[in-house]
Amino acid sequence: MPPKSPVWDLFHSNQTKYKTNSTHLNAWCKACVAVEMCQTDAMSECDPPLTDQEKFDKALCRVEPICGKHQRLEVHVEKCKVLTPQECAKLIAWNTANNPEVQKFAKKWCHSNVKMLDWRVLSGRVLDGEVKNIEKTVKDAVAGLLVTGQCDGWKNIAKDHPYLVRIHNMTREPK
Repeated sequence: MPPKSPVWDLFHSNQTKYKTNSTHLNAWCKACVAVEMCQTDAMSECDPPLTDQEKFDKALCRVEPICGKHQRLEVHVEKCKVLTPQECAKLIAWNTANNPEVQKFAKKWCHSNVKMLDWRVLSGRVLDGEVKNIEKTVKDAVAGLLVTGQCDGWKNIAKDHPYLVRIHNMTREPK
């Protein structure tokens, strides 16, 4: 089975099959669902307020699912009015952002009026923000737990050995 297309990063799936299609999954655009969740939150007058999961479930009911074929997902990405350039930019390498062919691709597949950010901005501010999000997610997931990290060694591009900040050798300790 081939790996999932990177375009799936922009879509939710609940592992249910699309209508009568026995092969492809239901897919919901994350941006469209987020907008629907905000609208649900604004219109909701429930006491107590809806939880995030309840808002998400209601949004999935209101947003029409898309067939999980990567071609259909790409068509939605092209036509979606709420996807940001940063979300579209996650699908490509940072250093290709200034390539004219990539900019044509972004205009064709992301949205006709998307302005591609410069690679310096993408690899700087945008990447730093994504790293902080990932670090927070990992820290929240392993908070209070014992974890194991493993490394076979690494070198930077100049083939120098990097400086280690902290290491704890557990080789001789019991498992």
